[in-house]
Amino acid sequence: MGNSLSEFLRARKEQSSATTVDWNRKRDQWLEAVRGLYLRVENMLRADREAGVVEVRTREVPVTEQFVGTYDAPLLELRVGMDEVQFLPKGVTVVGAEGRVDLRGDRNTVTLLWEGGDRWTVVLGRVPELEAASLSEDSLRDALQKVMLPVL
Repeated sequence: MGNSLSEFLRARKEQSSATTVDWNRKRDQWLEAVRGLYLRVENMLRADREAGVVEVRTREVPVTEQFVGTYDAPLLELRVGMDEVQFLPKGVTVVGAEGRVDLRGDRNTVTLLWEGGDRWTVVLGRVPELEAASLSEDSLRDALQKVMLPVL
């Protein structure tokens, strides 16, 4: 790499020109991963769903991202009594991960990060240190406790 600003900028331009991303392919892989996440969550909730404790539904929502454009993605909604929680897909243009879904409730929002394949991480806290766990029944419970209003 050169010493001048101009040399640096030219080198960056050459590197970025040589690197092309197939955004349609990346989007399609992302959407498949989101569907896999929802199937996994529904499997974790199967017994409670069959017992009438939780209602589950999906619908499509538009997502707009730089480089990718606007596309429809599935949103998963859980209803437990009066509480409603949404798994809201945010996209594939995420720093440090392959994709992101926000778990949003009336109290808070928790981030789920797609690490590729079928690996999902639940970000349970950021302050004072990053607290994250692989998606499991326990980490899903912890996430739901953070996003749902406390029972009075």
